[in-house]
Amino acid sequence: MPAPTLDDVECEGVTEELGLALAELGAGHVVVRSSALGEDGAARSFAGVFASVMPVKADVECVRAALRQVRASAASPSAAAYRSALGYREDTRMAALVQEMIVPVSSGVMFTAHPVTGKRQFLVESSWGFCHTVVAGGSTPDRFTVDVSGRVLEQVVAGKERMVGLVGEDIAALPVDPASRDTVSLSAGDLQDLVRLGGECEALLGGPQDIEWASADGRMWIVQSRPITV
Repeated sequence: MPAPTLDDVECEGVTEELGLALAELGAGHVVVRSSALGEDGAARSFAGVFASVMPVKADVECVRAALRQVRASAASPSAAAYRSALGYREDTRMAALVQEMIVPVSSGVMFTAHPVTGKRQFLVESSWGFCHTVVAGGSTPDRFTVDVSGRVLEQVVAGKERMVGLVGEDIAALPVDPASRDTVSLSAGDLQDLVRLGGECEALLGGPQDIEWASADGRMWIVQSRPITV
């Protein structure tokens, strides 16, 4: 979004700039993700407090509607309660990211260090489809523990009965094909690629990372990387 905050989303000229940006992106659908000041910081993540909207048709008015929804979430009761609990007195200024939507074969989360002990291991969780079921705890994912050399120390394959997938113009919970329920959702090669990318994110961003990832179109994608917070 080519503006300092979403306060500018209704300003004259934003429609044209947004249209040009969407044309350059060339995606059919996008994800509009909250990016408030202080969100995903080293001290607090604000995880689940603000809105992110997907899928959004890559049309100017559809994206503007999603941006309004993200902006409104900054003033929601849950956001106000979270700020109050942290002792924040000022209102949250909200910006947003508009990203091409990836429809993943599998996706999940990865910690580049143990989130409690800080031990130098990669902890990876993976399931079929979008990572909503992993992040929200809606189903038991496959789990991997990998050391810094890339050696798999532990692999636990779960019975994955539910997944989140794209259905028409929306995402919805779906049953996993019985043949895939007990099949590992992340190949050995993809796991190694993911661990390598996790190390690069950690080096680039200066510390252990909490990463959301997706596997699509034969490659690994980093969707989000933020400092590990407990």
